[in-house]
Amino acid sequence: MYKIVFLRHGESEGVQKGLLQGHKDFPLTDIGREQIAILARYWQKKSLSLGRIITSPLKRCKETAQIVATQLNTAEISEEPLWVERNFGNGEGADLQTITEWYKSRPYPTAFEPIYDTGESEWTVHMRAGKAVEKLMSLPEGNYLIVAHGNIISAALHVIFGILPYGRSLPVEMALTAGHYAKLIFSKDTGRWSLVSFNNGAFKNDWSPIPKPDSAL
Repeated sequence: MYKIVFLRHGESEGVQKGLLQGHKDFPLTDIGREQIAILARYWQKKSLSLGRIITSPLKRCKETAQIVATQLNTAEISEEPLWVERNFGNGEGADLQTITEWYKSRPYPTAFEPIYDTGESEWTVHMRAGKAVEKLMSLPEGNYLIVAHGNIISAALHVIFGILPYGRSLPVEMALTAGHYAKLIFSKDTGRWSLVSFNNGAFKNDWSPIPKPDSAL
């Protein structure tokens, strides 16, 4: 059996500044570090067992992974480029007002066309997420933490549950809030996935642990 936690990194400086990050390599903010520290302490209290942490190579994810690893005494952290955030092309580093106005005077790209002129299309991200999931499932059964980004985690969940991209907006919203996570189980005996919990985490305006946590992992 595979027990997998997908964790979106804590709040980063790019989010704090209201920028579209993509591959821009921003570190966590102090709030982001505290988010993850609280979550890691909660997981420690609940005796969460992690055999391995796999992280995107960007700073905001590596820092998130290290905080969790230190708290849970999980030694093995590996970087996997397939889990890097979606490349937003010419939109990367742009502020939210610029992004909001980008497609007001031009047609929004289809699922097969690059975002912000030179970025990854939805289908490109979907296929990359498929490769990332395939590589993950080639590992031995066990408990894994994937520390990644909002768009690529969403794409991975769409891959897992067989939901295809079709442009502009995805048919099912699967975006995680910064510092929040989803838990899934895959049984090799049945070949089926189970979504155990979705978008749990430490809250920015309430530094208490998660109020009603699940205990499946």
